[in-house]
Amino acid sequence: MRRALRDDGFTLLELLIVVLIIGILAAVAIPSFLNQRRKSQDVCVKSQLRSAMSAAIVYSTDRNGLYTGVTLAQLNQVENTIPTRAAPTNADRKGCAGSTAFAVAGAAAANASCGGVASTGVCLRQYSASTVRYNIYRTATGQITRTCYVPTGRPRGGCPTSGRW
Repeated sequence: MRRALRDDGFTLLELLIVVLIIGILAAVAIPSFLNQRRKSQDVCVKSQLRSAMSAAIVYSTDRNGLYTGVTLAQLNQVENTIPTRAAPTNADRKGCAGSTAFAVAGAAAANASCGGVASTGVCLRQYSASTVRYNIYRTATGQITRTCYVPTGRPRGGCPTSGRW
């Protein structure tokens, strides 16, 4: 009888302390998780750009070192993991989830986004899901440069503060 009358359980204060501790742990863990997710999306974009550059080098080798007229479709014939659309959807298994604007830039476009690549060079660029722009370009002399640009107020993701990857 005495046992039935006794209230066993947690007090309101104990429950509030447990909820507070869980809230603090979540506040610490969630930003770290989101940052790692952004970095993994950026790694996918970097990998895709490296593959595309390898395909572009093979393409130019077959054409006496010229990249003139190279398109995504032509690069995809050399390396079939390269997306054939400029903006692959998340359902497109060849595209990195959430990435957009995979592009091959010729001489005019390369001057603006890749530091003035000549017509005998090639510039490839892609935006990751976190809107970081990754460029990889190769000059006529074979020098390859990899740069990234983070828009103001956006997370860095996998782009180092140096702007080179």
